Amino acid sequence: MTSEHFLGLLDWAAAHRSVPSLPKIYAYGSREGPALVVSSLLRLPFSKVQFGWGRPTCVSLYFPWGGDAGYVAPMQSPSGNGDWVVYMYILKEELELIEREAEPNLGGNNFVSRAYIVKANIINQIQSLASTNECKRTKVECFSALLWKIIAKRGTADKIYPNWAFLTRIGREEEEKTKILASYFGNLWSIPYGSKTVDDLIDKPLSWVANEVHGIGESAMTSEHFLGLLDWAAAHRSVPSLPKIYAYGSREGPALVVSSLLRLPFSKVQFGWGRPTCVSLYFPWGGDAGYVAPMQSPSGNGDWVVYMYILKEELELIEREAGHMFRPLTLGYFNEFEQEPLVRSKM
Repeated sequence: MTSEHFLGLLDWAAAHRSVPSLPKIYAYGSREGPALVVSSLLRLPFSKVQFGWGRPTCVSLYFPWGGDAGYVAPMQSPSGNGDWVVYMYILKEELELIEREAEPNLGGNNFVSRAYIVKANIINQIQSLASTNECKRTKVECFSALLWKIIAKRGTADKIYPNWAFLTRIGREEEEKTKILASYFGNLWSIPYGSKTVDDLIDKPLSWVANEVHGIGESAMTSEHFLGLLDWAAAHRSVPSLPKIYAYGSREGPALVVSSLLRLPFSKVQFGWGRPTCVSLYFPWGGDAGYVAPMQSPSGNGDWVVYMYILKEELELIEREAGHMFRPLTLGYFNEFEQEPLVRSKM
């Protein structure tokens, strides 16, 4: 990357102009071991080139250069968000090794998506088991405690992270009081988290786990917490940031975020064509922790629709330990309480 290097290369090329020559790595690259050439195309503005018929949506390569080393060329993605398109022309076994070893850490660990029905009587039983005579915990706290206790059985590290997600609305009054985001109106999410040892979660009663979940959530249910979060967001406004649980959630053990949507009145929303029979989610959020969202069933009888986006092995563990509580969401469930069946028999 110096002018001396390139001036010397020009002199060498001029002196050997009549002699065919190749870079050493092209001819002998992999003779002493795996070899790779990386050629950056990141500064070439392909997406701005006007071809007459318009600008390209995406540019990639097909460059089987014939050399004895692999060839890799990263370039800017057309998304414009900093993603890369990476072209590779390498040995098959090297490609398989890269795909195996460089599996993305964020959301790339075999996550699966499922939706379940949890009946009202089951929810009441969970709440009864997780509460004591002295203190009755909320249904969401008790349900979260049950999930935490189950996935702890998969833990191999000293600690395991559960997470609790709250949704709060920033109204005009709060904006006037804080003078921080006076021109903004929207939603603010806080994801407080805590950790406990696997042994404690497995050995102690469900009521103890529910108390720990309550403590995690209680820490974020204050105006001071959200006002402080507003200050932090304002101070770091131009800096991209992520919750710690999103990026590093499962590095020290299984991790789970529980986000309650039970108070959102989806079934009352009028879309013009009518109100929805059921609302569920598909939210592969890309984080390093599982994501669970319970919401009200359209039956109106207290049942829950529970969406899960978690690791396949965690899902199998939940179904093995509590399969009688989680019933897969199917059209048959809706036909139980709909006056007109959603799917008519052909008979």
